[in-house]
Amino acid sequence: TDPNAPPATDPNAPPATDPNAPPATVADPNANVAETNPVGGVKMPKIAKKNGNFVVNGSEFKNLDAAHGRQCDVQHNLCFNKLNSGDKSITNEDCDNQNNNCKNGPPVLA
Repeated sequence: TDPNAPPATDPNAPPATDPNAPPATVADPNANVAETNPVGGVKMPKIAKKNGNFVVNGSEFKNLDAAHGRQCDVQHNLCFNKLNSGDKSITNEDCDNQNNNCKNGPPVLA
């Protein structure tokens, strides 16, 4: 064989990449995974700004960190409510892990 010859290709092999495929999506590094991929579809309340305060489900906070903690706690409670209503698709650990992810991620504003 000729060492300078190009490698043989299988004419029936699929292309290495599909030219018609949509571009790959990359997760937003600034997103909170608890908001973008909520366990059991339980969405977190968004933080609103009102008169210089941060509001979560009607509760007002002076600083964003406190509002973010409440945002995560509300989602955690809603997750357990769904679990306790008989939803077997989620576990205690799922709800707890989501709460940790929420608190480790950024606050989600309305």
